Amino acid sequence: MMTMRYCISTLIAFYWVAAATAQSGVPSQYTEGEVSITTESGRDTLFGTLLLPDAIREGKVTAILLIPGSGPTDRDGNTTMASGKNNSLKMLAEALQAQGIASLRIDKRGIGKSQFNASMEEIRFDKFTDDAVAWLEYLDEHPSIDKVVAAGHSQGALVAAIAAEQTPSVSGYISLAGTGRRIDAVLRQQLKEQLVMLPNLYEAADTVLTYLREERVAADYPPMLQSLFAPQIQPFLISWIKYDPIEVLQSVNAPKLFVFGSTDLQVKPADEVEALEAAFPEATVTVLEGMNHVFKAAPEERMANIAAYTDPDLPLVEGLVEGVVEFVRGL
Repeated sequence: MMTMRYCISTLIAFYWVAAATAQSGVPSQYTEGEVSITTESGRDTLFGTLLLPDAIREGKVTAILLIPGSGPTDRDGNTTMASGKNNSLKMLAEALQAQGIASLRIDKRGIGKSQFNASMEEIRFDKFTDDAVAWLEYLDEHPSIDKVVAAGHSQGALVAAIAAEQTPSVSGYISLAGTGRRIDAVLRQQLKEQLVMLPNLYEAADTVLTYLREERVAADYPPMLQSLFAPQIQPFLISWIKYDPIEVLQSVNAPKLFVFGSTDLQVKPADEVEALEAAFPEATVTVLEGMNHVFKAAPEERMANIAAYTDPDLPLVEGLVEGVVEFVRGL
């Protein structure tokens, strides 16, 4: 039994759902409930959706904690920065349920229903990792769950890695479109590609990233990149950049699965796979053909690829659920 770092609230709003799930192809009887935990300080309450398979009646199940990616992304994988929804994490959770695997998908602190009773400028990366540890402890304490897997999408993959490092009871780790490099290296590459016609702007951004890597706030930053480098954002970036995903994962003894998409515009397999395979030869590294950053089938052409980010009717790409299920069943 782990020491509880957070106060766990009573499971709330557990109910049977049938009609809605029948339309999505999920078995007509399963338990889905909104759950919450309260932080140690008692100031914030965090919310998520726990999805338990019907097979739970026959015994304990494995549960996957699904941690969303960067920005204002909620438990279902949707962001307020987009005009529509993709429902990627919700669809993944429901597909896993159909295979007898439980999941808990969460609203990050300050996103969706999860509270953050402070200025968003005060948030640091460690807040996300502390919350993830608390959710893993919640699952570990659940009477119907016997194995817990830490999984994260994009930025959430690093959050999951750090939480798994701090939670020895974790049985497995899954990275979904997560990077194996520090985020400053990823940002440099993305900015270089996007600012190819504006070399001076890229050089200025490169200077800012150097400051941040040295844990210094850059007073001068390109106004055109204020959404990335505004003074109130830089402390969060500093707290994020300090983590090297491979170094973190070397302390995680659980089996590992890395999943990439061949048409992912944000995290490209060619930039990540070789280093991860070298660092973790025992891990499973998979590149799914035609999968973009939000697990949907999409071409490499940018506009068509991005259109899939806001199309909830597009199914998950073939092979994603199958690969995760195979990994979990092998734990």
